[in-house]
Amino acid sequence: MNKTDVACVLDDNETALLGSRFDQTPQELRAFTIIASNPRCGTHLLSRMLLKLGYGVPLEYFHPPLVKSLSGRLGLDATSPTFLNDYLSSIINIRTVNGYCTVTCMRWQWHRFLSATDGAAPLQGQSFIHLWRRDCLAQAISYRLSLQSGFWDFTSTPTTRPASDVDIWDLDALHDIHQREIMNELWWRAYLPRYGMPILHVAYEDLVNKREETLRSIVAHLEPGRAADIPPLLDEPDRPGALRARQSLLAEQRMELYHLYEKRFGSVTVLPNP
Repeated sequence: MNKTDVACVLDDNETALLGSRFDQTPQELRAFTIIASNPRCGTHLLSRMLLKLGYGVPLEYFHPPLVKSLSGRLGLDATSPTFLNDYLSSIINIRTVNGYCTVTCMRWQWHRFLSATDGAAPLQGQSFIHLWRRDCLAQAISYRLSLQSGFWDFTSTPTTRPASDVDIWDLDALHDIHQREIMNELWWRAYLPRYGMPILHVAYEDLVNKREETLRSIVAHLEPGRAADIPPLLDEPDRPGALRARQSLLAEQRMELYHLYEKRFGSVTVLPNP
């Protein structure tokens, strides 16, 4: 699959991305990138952009259901003591595009990735893209809406079973998610510098509202010298607004929920830049 083929793919949900259609001919690894993030921070949006630009086939490869599905298709032995090493090697072998391989890792998936690299040779050109969200309360609201609706990406059908018992207006439950995601974000900020690899910090709000500028900074991080050659805009068949339309709250209702939360727990301060 070359860059043109990748750029034409629109059905890039998790089910499609796990399939053999996205497998590549083995090639030399030039650079391995980890998108370090948390839920509802724009990982799918960023991943589809990197996919179209030819920087691998980004996916949460260490999310347990995806590990089970992909390793089963590849015939890997999950009981082997070298299973995770073999799994990572297979990802690099079949999901490297133009020399680039990209993996998305949520906070709780990181230990699996570290286990996969234990004892293995250092990955070529390893770096991080730290994708985070300034408005962590909006992130928490989005998370609970996705739980309720089953919609997590831009595709037209739910990717998880809708949880009809989730009460979006439950402020205590929202507060728990809000605090959890703040702690997850602070964990990434404390941990990533210790790893000794280049880090690019990207805010979700900039990815949405300053797309061209942000994409150029990402490309400059991955491939210095190419940033001037990227398309000014990438076609998007569906925007985050359309995802919201498939969920249960209108924009004004989201704002009302936001105000109710602040009335109960105090003013919400956006997270500062790392």
